Amino acid sequence: MRTALLWFRRDLRLVDNPALRAALAVGAVTPVYILDEGPDVRPQGAAALWWLNRSLSALAADLQDRGSRLILRRGDPARLIPELAAETGATSVHWNDLFDPGLKERDDRLEARLAATGLSVGRWNGAYLLRPDEVTTRTGGAFSVFTPFWRAARPPISDPGRIEPPARLPAPDAWPASEALDSWGLHPVSPDWSAGFADWTPGEAGARERLGRFLARGLAGYGRARDFPAEPGVSRLSAHL
Repeated sequence: MRTALLWFRRDLRLVDNPALRAALAVGAVTPVYILDEGPDVRPQGAAALWWLNRSLSALAADLQDRGSRLILRRGDPARLIPELAAETGATSVHWNDLFDPGLKERDDRLEARLAATGLSVGRWNGAYLLRPDEVTTRTGGAFSVFTPFWRAARPPISDPGRIEPPARLPAPDAWPASEALDSWGLHPVSPDWSAGFADWTPGEAGARERLGRFLARGLAGYGRARDFPAEPGVSRLSAHL
């Protein structure tokens, strides 16, 4: 069976994940997350690392429930992705694009390097209705005023439909080695201040529950309640997004 390498980044979910769908079309799937320490990445703060730790734990559990695993590595993806592709015998590599300054250029170089070794590369849009470079002015530049941008952006927008995850993910013949999540030291210690985040549940299920709660209890009054910080009048989805 052919194997695809699936590189999770900020898309730590199984529902509506176009990179996952494309990897499944290949055959067996090796999911991997890299704690990105490349030169183009700004280090994350302590609260973001706490959130990441919980999110990765939730994703790993969801994958395990489907007969799969989450392989963890730490370092520069420009080096680690080709190494993992070679270790797993992957015929293709799939990821959802990021558009941060510097990262797109790095991903372009990585794609070229993988393609030079005969690997197929799938880069997908897993975060936006439209890619940032998909709507431009007549001269090919970026819009600086919202209304003209919105007039140009609305026609290409279509409903992509919901992408459901499979009940099981086909596993590769052999799993590559994985680092232990606890060894990354993402959870705060001395002191452990995370008790203050008890109202938050990172991960896909937590986001889905938060959205459902807002739709059921908060959306009708959002127009008024959003202006009063003492009231729970907003969705509180921004951290998940």
